[in-house]
Amino acid sequence: MSSRFLSVFSYLAAIVGSFFVLATAAAAQTNTGEISGVVRDVQGGALPGARVIADHVDSGVRIESLSDEGGRYHLRSLRVGMYVISVELDGFRRVVRSGVLVQLGQTLTQNFTLDVGGLVEEIRVTANIPLLQTESAEISDIIENEQVVQLPLNGRNFLALAQLSDAVVIPPGGTRGEALQQAGPLPNVGGQRSGHNIYLLDGVKVTDELFNNLVINPSVDSIQEFKIQKSQYAAEFGGKASALINVATRAGANAFRGSLFEFFRHDTFDSHNYFDPKDQPVPPLR
Repeated sequence: MSSRFLSVFSYLAAIVGSFFVLATAAAAQTNTGEISGVVRDVQGGALPGARVIADHVDSGVRIESLSDEGGRYHLRSLRVGMYVISVELDGFRRVVRSGVLVQLGQTLTQNFTLDVGGLVEEIRVTANIPLLQTESAEISDIIENEQVVQLPLNGRNFLALAQLSDAVVIPPGGTRGEALQQAGPLPNVGGQRSGHNIYLLDGVKVTDELFNNLVINPSVDSIQEFKIQKSQYAAEFGGKASALINVATRAGANAFRGSLFEFFRHDTFDSHNYFDPKDQPVPPLR
């Protein structure tokens, strides 16, 4: 009896462990970006075995890949931010492309052409941000760190910045949804209800499946950027009819940095209420 119990317990533990590994891998993919492309020579022929190196500017983290027999390479699970991409192969000049910006959930295509020469020779290129992403048909917007930190927010709820994207509104007060929202007002995207959104924080789902709300409102100082995918997102994120809102928090870098926040309210900064007697001072507020 005990051996059968142990066998069942081991079987269930294996299933749970496998599920945890798969969930962790899936979560990691949602909080990163990718770069892929083809390495060719000047005649257009594929170059297998080329070494493609991506260096993250802020942290110095390096990820490498080798091109396959078709010259194709893939750099997966890249942390968001600016990268310097270098490609080298024996007998060819080394190519360095700087200013490659990887954003949340984005797949970039970066193709390289190598010219015959020695490794001591190098070609440097400053990349431009692609205006059109051809890897998917999704309609999305990314609210970057500069907008999150510098734009004023009433209540410091980052979701208010979702209104910078087309077809996104914050519904007025008095609705049923407002009374049940644990983390503040939630946006309506493309005419759908606010309870039809999916929320991810660093790849982890933070949607309350009972009330269909966001249950964690991260500090705006901790947010690197967040992405609003309004249509055509991958099937792995199914289950809701509206948008996928994916938040990436800030991570460590080689330079020291910090922030300071102060919340201060005082009647000195207030004006009279419409119904206040105009000959009386503004009611005290501390």
